[in-house]
Amino acid sequence: MRKTTFGLMAGAALAAMSLLAGVEAQAAAPTYKITGKIAGGDGGWDYATFDPGLRRFYLSHAGGVFVVDVDTGKVIEKLADAPGGHKVVPLDGGKRIAVTVASDTSLRFFDAQTGALLGSAPTGTGPDAAMYDETSGLVLVAAHRGAAPRGGAPRGHRAPR
Repeated sequence: MRKTTFGLMAGAALAAMSLLAGVEAQAAAPTYKITGKIAGGDGGWDYATFDPGLRRFYLSHAGGVFVVDVDTGKVIEKLADAPGGHKVVPLDGGKRIAVTVASDTSLRFFDAQTGALLGSAPTGTGPDAAMYDETSGLVLVAAHRGAAPRGGAPRGHRAPR
């Protein structure tokens, strides 16, 4: 009789725990909603990038880099000149940004506060996506037309290792 009672109690406990785990998992599921809208100019838009250090949202837009401060909602319509820009990559804790630019097949480096051009590096045809490799200090660029990825950093602007 004891074995049966223990078995029933253990089974009931396991069933209750699994139900609670299911409720907990459902309760933890996030809900998403639009909390506001930010107007931007006409023209093409491309990759979106969030910089957690500066809490900025970067978007490649038509001829430049569009920036939104996510805490204040402040918009900078054109931080940096990048016609044919695709991907914005924050570097060095947000001090600089790199932008893939198709119009001149380059990777341009800008000061993230002023938008001043710091330098550029040539890429293959059609530079598109990019990512920063902190270990090497390189920005890796992939072309949207199938060329092999390349890395670049302008002379004197290589990120510290």
